[in-house]
Amino acid sequence: MVQILIEQAENSTELILIELQGALDYAAEKQSLSGERVGFLFFTQNAICVIGQHVLDGKMVELDKPLLVMRKRQADGTNNTSYQVECVIKRKLLFHKRSKSIVHYSSKKM
Repeated sequence: MVQILIEQAENSTELILIELQGALDYAAEKQSLSGERVGFLFFTQNAICVIGQHVLDGKMVELDKPLLVMRKRQADGTNNTSYQVECVIKRKLLFHKRSKSIVHYSSKKM
């Protein structure tokens, strides 16, 4: 039997999972979206996400089973491995409908 040590981080914060339908396309020269601004998120009674020229309507829901975000720690020179719980994810923003396009109308007549 393998024993795994798991401990709670002192400064853990709450994270919320964001679930989108479809895929986010980005420029081919970028390797990832890490550190990039993807869109804007607004809260009224529901959540509204604006990405480019698309608007998504969503809502906050509780997860059936909470998720853990953990960090693996391994002592130098030994086979002892432990895990530290960084946070527990209990809720998610669910955007399950198709996006709506933002249409800009020109006030000038052609």
